Amino acid sequence: MTSPDGRAVVDQLARAAVALFYPHVEAVLHDTEHDRIIAIWNPQSGREVGEASLLDAALLGRLEPGQVLGPYEQVGRDGRSYSAVSMPLRGTSWLLCLNFDRTTLLDAGAVLAAFAAPSMHAPEALFARDWRAEINQTVRDWCLGRNRPREQLNRAERIDLLAELDGRGLFDTRNAAEHAAGALAISRASVYSLLRQARQARQARQEQGPPNTASPSKPKGSRRGRTT
Repeated sequence: MTSPDGRAVVDQLARAAVALFYPHVEAVLHDTEHDRIIAIWNPQSGREVGEASLLDAALLGRLEPGQVLGPYEQVGRDGRSYSAVSMPLRGTSWLLCLNFDRTTLLDAGAVLAAFAAPSMHAPEALFARDWRAEINQTVRDWCLGRNRPREQLNRAERIDLLAELDGRGLFDTRNAAEHAAGALAISRASVYSLLRQARQARQARQEQGPPNTASPSKPKGSRRGRTT
């Protein structure tokens, strides 16, 4: 690969990648043996040919031949965000890096996210009695807070979520179980079963009392009843 033909192949591949994603991709070829940048296509990072690569040859030597690293995150001197991949080229001391500038995509995403975004909380005059809206909001917030899609919740997570809804008194309302079942994409029978387990767990905790206290048991009758 270190032959002139090998270098021509690398040049052709780099120019193709840059052309396909122009102007968002920079390609950089490093000589790890001499720790120098030996070529740059569509330069964006402010580096120049001949500069030190600042690579650790010992660490690079541990990589598997042909291994591709990334995509990993890089931040430019001007604060731009890049996704990068790097690959040691077989039979050479060269390392080819492709740096994709994601700044435009991130800016576009921010614009879309801000489009028609709400500027205030739901008015109390409209939603104070809307238990359906509160179930919807609670389910969404609970899942977002744990970075878990609602359709992928396991049994223990569903029990925790139903316990949260139950703690807010949302199952005091008729048809709440059916609405929660729709929000979680499970059957109403499953909601009743999981809710029963959530209440049993809560009762067991109450009977056990707080840890490290002189009076582990709470007075009987402290459990708050619910109607489903």
